[in-house]
Amino acid sequence: DRVRYQYMIPAFLLHRDYRKLLQDQEIPLDGRREIARMPLSEEEVGKLQAVVKDYRSTDEQRKLLQKALEKYVGTKPFHNFTKGLKPGEPQAKRFIETFPVR
Repeated sequence: DRVRYQYMIPAFLLHRDYRKLLQDQEIPLDGRREIARMPLSEEEVGKLQAVVKDYRSTDEQRKLLQKALEKYVGTKPFHNFTKGLKPGEPQAKRFIETFPVR
């Protein structure tokens, strides 16, 4: 049984100093904000879009991301990504064939 997943991330997250981009737009990153629980406001999104709309990641940044993602290729235990499974359970093993960055 094979499942294919595709993930997308905003290119500005590959920016050398994306946190400064957010801070320059007065979007707080003080450690208390959990993005999944407290999304950006419409005003913050507008500020951020104005700054990053023309930003494009570089080949070097994509290669660095590719190198990091290659650590996940192969058979690995992913209990923390599988609901209800604990470390060491064989059902948590997953096989990742490729993790290409485009």
